[in-house]
Amino acid sequence: FNINQLTFSLTQATEVEVPLKSHFPEPELFPVPASERAFLHFKESVEHPLRLVVTDVLGRDVREDAVDAGFIGRKMVSLTGLPAGLYFVRVISKSHGDRADQVLFTRKIPVIR
Repeated sequence: FNINQLTFSLTQATEVEVPLKSHFPEPELFPVPASERAFLHFKESVEHPLRLVVTDVLGRDVREDAVDAGFIGRKMVSLTGLPAGLYFVRVISKSHGDRADQVLFTRKIPVIR
């Protein structure tokens, strides 16, 4: 079964809704380590549009791409031009309505030259 949100009553007059992650099939990231490019393999169809962000160890976004709803298969992550080092690949749900962005997946990836 799938739960999309929980409602908590803090007092009799106040309610706070806390959204939960919807079903998200984690993609496989390969190769690790990588050189010029890596791939995210989505084995199931993506339910909602996603952002794909690569960050360095200082938390700076160095690459960004989009994954469309309905996508299934391999998505290339370009690492061209990045210096050797440790990076993080994050898959983030795009905000819509009053829902903020939500990180669904984070993996580290060493880039070698």
